[in-house]
Amino acid sequence: MTPSSKDGGRDILACEIQVDDVHWYNIEIEHWLGRKVGRQVVEKTLETSLREGRRGAILLSTSGVSEEALRVRTEIHENFIRIGDAEKIVTSCRHFTQAQNALWTPHSTLRSFLFEGTI
Repeated sequence: MTPSSKDGGRDILACEIQVDDVHWYNIEIEHWLGRKVGRQVVEKTLETSLREGRRGAILLSTSGVSEEALRVRTEIHENFIRIGDAEKIVTSCRHFTQAQNALWTPHSTLRSFLFEGTI
């Protein structure tokens, strides 16, 4: 986890260790009340992830994202940066807790887990 402010567009760094490579993903989480996440947050998350050479990024927002924010993703980046809602945050926390307690073993790649249930 990164510091709570000035984190550069990522709150969590997630990695998947493979036989011959390590795949890194940036995760940005926004918890706003009364307004949806706008294009600036999507742009910052995308720019940071591309600059750092990540395999992908996910933006999780409890308040949703604006239509303008969705348009920031071009066809090229739609499969690179994905957007999830509050339900995805809860599901991810449950899976993490189960994995930490050896109650759940992932049967898919980290990318498919992170991107599952996102747009």
